[in-house]
Amino acid sequence: MSISKSLLVGLLFATALQAFGQKHLVVLPVGKGIMIQSAINNRYNNNGYWNCLNSHNISLTLSSGEDNSLNCRFILQKSQEDGYYELYTENDNHTRLTFQEQEDSISSLMFLHICEGLYKIYNRSGALICLDSNSQIITCADNNGTESYWYMMDADTYEPLICENDTIKEERPKRKQSEFYAQIRANYYQYGAKVPLFFERLTFLDLRCREFGEIVLALNDCTSIMDQAERTILVLRGTSKNADKFVRKYIYNEIEKVNFRRPNILSKATIERYFVEQVPETDPELIALVESIKKKMLTGLSLRIR
Repeated sequence: MSISKSLLVGLLFATALQAFGQKHLVVLPVGKGIMIQSAINNRYNNNGYWNCLNSHNISLTLSSGEDNSLNCRFILQKSQEDGYYELYTENDNHTRLTFQEQEDSISSLMFLHICEGLYKIYNRSGALICLDSNSQIITCADNNGTESYWYMMDADTYEPLICENDTIKEERPKRKQSEFYAQIRANYYQYGAKVPLFFERLTFLDLRCREFGEIVLALNDCTSIMDQAERTILVLRGTSKNADKFVRKYIYNEIEKVNFRRPNILSKATIERYFVEQVPETDPELIALVESIKKKMLTGLSLRIR
């Protein structure tokens, strides 16, 4: 290849990379109070918020975010580099925040909007900001693990900041109903072989970006007591085999919200047989949820574990 052709190819490649990078730049509300919460905690509890414990360091708080503590409230300011932002405390000092990770002082961040206020956050070196097993904010290689996603929220309304076409979208978009769940409701017998496999393969992003509570709709909207029991068992059978604990936790929590009808003799026998034959949940945190589901299915009671 000639030098001129090589230069042309290189220029086109660089231009394509630049265009691709610019495509993901989002415009966030500068000077407005925000909070950042781990996707692991969001919708489950009020923990997991970024918290400024002192004048410079950031770490996750394990306390509730309901008190709207100033330690959890930040404002964004644009960095000198396009597409990057710096975090400042919302108090009178407006201190610029940094945190140390492997001798790297992180203060300039880029936000990649995934869906519905869910973000990935990168430092200037391109490393992903994520959560470790000790609830500490660290940097890691880019991945799609649950620990690498964050919700950006308005500090006053707790509503997610949703970006569309590189700008903040003020009104939340209407959620489209999943065609798959519509199929379950229409005739679960036809899709009986597919339902467990679907839930076995569900990913965290599937649930956060597409599901939107339709599991509850599908299991509440039943033609009979037996119909509800068998639909639920199909979902449980697939969920129990899902390797992602956070997916299992989410689905179990959704099933636990279902308004189960009091079982008849036939449906009760079906439910009991499933819980005898199933592979038991092994994670200590989720065992209580599965037991609560079992009790609700066998009694029709609507008591929930908080």
